[in-house]
Amino acid sequence: MKTIFQLVFIFFFGTVCSQKSLDITVKDKNSKEPLPYCNIVVEGSTKGTMTNINGEARISADPEKDVVVFSYLGYQPQKVRASELVKSGTVYLVPKDMILKEVTVRPDNDYLYDFVVKCRKKLMSNQTVNTSKAYYGLEVHSGAFPIEMLECYYNAAFNGVDLSSLNFRNGRVGHSSVDENYFISLNTSKAIVEMKLTSDNGYFPANPLHLGKNKMKELFEMEVKSFYDSVYVITFTPKNKSGDCFSGDIWLETKSFNLLKINLNIENASIHPFLPFLNSDTLKEISMSISNNYTMHKKTMVPDYINFNYSFVYKSIRDSLTVLKPKISVREISTKVLMYFYEYDSTFILPYFEYDNNFSDYKKISLIPFNEDFWNNNSAVLLNTDQKKMVEYFVKNGKLYNYYDKNYGYDFRVNSNQAHFEYSMSFWSADKRIVLHKENENNKPYTKEEINRHIPSDLYNIKVQILLDVTKVGDSLLCKTYTVFDGFKTYYHFPEDEFTKVFLNLFFDICEIERRKLEKELTGKNLSLKEIESKYKSALENMDKVTSLYLKEVQMGKNPKGLKKWNLYVKEQLSIDNLKMFGVEQ
Repeated sequence: MKTIFQLVFIFFFGTVCSQKSLDITVKDKNSKEPLPYCNIVVEGSTKGTMTNINGEARISADPEKDVVVFSYLGYQPQKVRASELVKSGTVYLVPKDMILKEVTVRPDNDYLYDFVVKCRKKLMSNQTVNTSKAYYGLEVHSGAFPIEMLECYYNAAFNGVDLSSLNFRNGRVGHSSVDENYFISLNTSKAIVEMKLTSDNGYFPANPLHLGKNKMKELFEMEVKSFYDSVYVITFTPKNKSGDCFSGDIWLETKSFNLLKINLNIENASIHPFLPFLNSDTLKEISMSISNNYTMHKKTMVPDYINFNYSFVYKSIRDSLTVLKPKISVREISTKVLMYFYEYDSTFILPYFEYDNNFSDYKKISLIPFNEDFWNNNSAVLLNTDQKKMVEYFVKNGKLYNYYDKNYGYDFRVNSNQAHFEYSMSFWSADKRIVLHKENENNKPYTKEEINRHIPSDLYNIKVQILLDVTKVGDSLLCKTYTVFDGFKTYYHFPEDEFTKVFLNLFFDICEIERRKLEKELTGKNLSLKEIESKYKSALENMDKVTSLYLKEVQMGKNPKGLKKWNLYVKEQLSIDNLKMFGVEQ
């Protein structure tokens, strides 16, 4: 038995140590300029990454056997042994010969429109369902000052080349104030989901792939910009300047009609997906630059990455209590977004937690706590030099949220001073007690007549969840658990009395006791995901049983005997005396 253990241990140790983290820089062989957003993958695996704006990337590989493949649109693909990358991490890619068209192709040359129409038909016929991991990075400046930076990871789902949904895994944010106000991008990720390539949903200006041939010829002029191999780069320009059509270029293979890339640009857009935070605020001079890039996966084209850059002038009007006139501020806002899709058919284990997927990016970040294990083992795109400086700037002049343990939930909402987090979910803490937000419609007290018209059990609902966060690290699954009071699904329409706070907090504390039991079941055991899910399900069932018994015995706090019994139980388990804390006579 001893010999078997030693063999297994030596084999496992060797497997781990064979992987080496490789720092890579990819450049153009001729110009020596860095190549941003170059795809890098370990041959024969789904393990991959992409270079940042400085051409930098990091990937784990086995120097003894792995080969790393580099691919970039318009360049010769290249394979490099991992052992060579250990010696020198700089890789030079050779550009393909691009032939410039000497003769301008006039709009009445139908074959260009035919190419695009055939490309559109192929895109629309592609109904393949795919999934991948996704990295989302956003940075915002007001003039020269950084004011916001988000990093999030998602599971992405696709229908053909269109992104159909993003399911949040984890995220973090940094921001600083401008004129003592904060600017936040609530739903840019949602705007990307709404960006449909072949159909017009009213959120974005038109592009040629939205249209049939006749309408395309009516709205756009086309010409060949360049070509190489069988790839044509076709530029398109709107015939009118009304701000409802993109200009740009389409990269497509003329033999297969596969779309490789589309660049979309517009200034002073009259159609856009942006809304000001308040109705009194306004946006103007809206410009967008979007680059959708595609790659081949299982013989079909899938999204590779999206660059979504936009800018506008934001005018805000704020009422003031100290001056007669409202405060008016005008800011130039510029935003850069990268959405990178990688490791197709391989997705993250999402947190086991119920919430509305339509919540904003910020609200999701506040709900799913920082996970150090996750961030230490996931780096799809390295921060570039300027982004690292942004983080340093926020440390000195702003705030970082969800960057360390305990920096989530209540603390996230309070420190970020964002009113839209006021009625959110509350994480259990021995130092904080929950109270009813009377301004919340869910907690509006009913009159005696309204109460008499209802069954008592229909007038209140207390919802508490156990959040389970599972992170895969190597061959291990690491678990974190949290008890969360769900302020969205909780409602309480009885008038508040001296027992109400005790009643609510005892319920919350009992759920925390059940979470701790689950934590013991999960800690220090090499469990499979199926075993973890089974224990989690049992914990929820037990929590439901014990809280149902609690509700029955305390009768909303009106039964002193039952209240004392459960208060003693919580006091013994958590050292919290709710009756004493809220001054209720015992």
